[in-house]
Amino acid sequence: MPKKTGNIPITSSTACKIFLCHYNHITDRSLLKEYQQLLNDEEIVRYQQMRSDSASQQFLVSRVLLRTVLAQEMNCRPEKIVFDVTSTGKPFIKQPVMNPIRFNLSHSFGKIVLAVSPQHPIGIDIEYLHRKNDLYKLAERYFHAREYEQLNLAKKSQKRQLFFSIWTLKEAFIKATGYGLAQSLNSFFFEFFPSGKLNLQSSMEELTDITAHYWSYRGISDYPMACLMFTPHSQQQPPECYEFFPLKNNDLQQLSLHPSHCGHSSLRPTFENQ
Repeated sequence: MPKKTGNIPITSSTACKIFLCHYNHITDRSLLKEYQQLLNDEEIVRYQQMRSDSASQQFLVSRVLLRTVLAQEMNCRPEKIVFDVTSTGKPFIKQPVMNPIRFNLSHSFGKIVLAVSPQHPIGIDIEYLHRKNDLYKLAERYFHAREYEQLNLAKKSQKRQLFFSIWTLKEAFIKATGYGLAQSLNSFFFEFFPSGKLNLQSSMEELTDITAHYWSYRGISDYPMACLMFTPHSQQQPPECYEFFPLKNNDLQQLSLHPSHCGHSSLRPTFENQ
């Protein structure tokens, strides 16, 4: 059962946190109107251009979740935060200036997750397990040969879960690097072990003398999730996970969510890109 913890905890110098929000559970119209007051002019235009109620609510709640959590971290008002994007499209905080906090968002079928790190690059991804996809066609196109082999060897009953466990990790990786899909998905691969250990290998020369910490989750029913963070340290505690509804008393529910697989790798080019 989730444990109530009160207001948003301030991130420590090394901790990272994950905030989960079930945006399709927010039906209070007065609360949704309050959310709209926190959007800037550009966000209001994007919100009004959404083609469906589900898409507009997902956008609205994700922006407010991001603003309220970061405002607490930076001790400022949510509407005062200004965002920008890098040349590769990765969002960052432009105002207040010189702020080291890193963040990443993901959403899927009613769920939003926000990962926050005090200073290190971070990526997160969540997917709906039962979405209709041709798993093998996607795996053949996007997975490294070692990942595709793992999928082939898995029991039939485990293939879908394994596919999305790999997929979310790969998404978290490219989001943490900031390169996105401009980065070859064959430039790295993950290996799962029965013990719960994960291994990552990369051929990216840009990622040297840095440690990647990664966690794969299966504890959110029907929603595989993965988080990855780059740090200069070899030791890193797993993220603290919370359930959160923005501006609804700002109360948190701490989740007893533990990774099914995890690992860390000191990155250096270990194979030739295939």
